[in-house]
Amino acid sequence: MVKNLRSLRESRGLSQEKLAELTGISKARIYTYETKTREPDIEGLIVLSDFFDVTIDYLVGRDEAFYSQKSAGLLGLDRLGERLQNFRLQRGLNKKELAAKVGISDTYLGFIESGIKIPKLETCLKLLNALEVSADAVFMDSLIAGNYQKTNYLDYLLKELPLEAQQIVLTAVEGMAKSLRGRIKN
Repeated sequence: MVKNLRSLRESRGLSQEKLAELTGISKARIYTYETKTREPDIEGLIVLSDFFDVTIDYLVGRDEAFYSQKSAGLLGLDRLGERLQNFRLQRGLNKKELAAKVGISDTYLGFIESGIKIPKLETCLKLLNALEVSADAVFMDSLIAGNYQKTNYLDYLLKELPLEAQQIVLTAVEGMAKSLRGRIKN
């Protein structure tokens, strides 16, 4: 039985449907695991323990020790997965294609892209190389010196908007900058 599955899922604000989408385990199967009407196979246990970053013993209620990964927010990596996904989509790759290039499972890539997992350095470098993208572009939210890259990214986003929308954004940013400059001087 998977004693702690429901509490883990709910603690992360996930519905059974969203957990199914992220793990590749059907919603019906997740329901049966949570209601204890079906026992998961070892592969299902591994996928769920990897997803939640807990031991299988914790997942099934044999151990109360909960070992979780440090929050990505503490490292400023909150948007790493989102950025990787955006570059993958810009390159016209699906998850299976990119995962195969990098040598990881498409499930694990889904965990990375959804921000649930932070890849090890070696995996991250493989992802960057497979996507042919610089580390600066992916880590711009985490780097102190990332403002230049972020400015370029915002410029790119702005140019994608219609002219009228560009003017609205520029007027808003100008107003915020003037307001902040006034506050910082005082």
